[in-house]
Amino acid sequence: MPFLREKEKADIVIVSYHGGFERDLKTGEPTETLTGENQGYRLCQEVPGIDVLLTGHQHRKISGETVNGVIVVQPGDSGAFLGKVTLDLEEQAGGRWRVTGKSSELISVQGVKEDRQLLSLTDSYEQAAQEWLDRPLGK
Repeated sequence: MPFLREKEKADIVIVSYHGGFERDLKTGEPTETLTGENQGYRLCQEVPGIDVLLTGHQHRKISGETVNGVIVVQPGDSGAFLGKVTLDLEEQAGGRWRVTGKSSELISVQGVKEDRQLLSLTDSYEQAAQEWLDRPLGK
């Protein structure tokens, strides 16, 4: 984090983490066996300077929560929700920016028509992934 904040002069740090939370976001009490698989709570507590933590893996619906000042979001599963984070920013001296407010919400995509033009850009990757997933691993 010192590298990002000082050397690269990042005003805002957003971490996208394919993991979740093994602890209650309000109390910090374990909600499941602490296997080390879902370290979102620990990241928020032990890595200073994170503004936003985007999570997944557990497929929970989490929004509007903060842990140690870090706004967190987890949009569920199967693309049913979009996680939206809003940051209020204030310009500082020297052209730097400071976060003055944070919020997150989940937006349902039910009834939203797919963008075929956008999807066509990833069709070949999706097809290759599905073919790979269908390959036998052993007999």
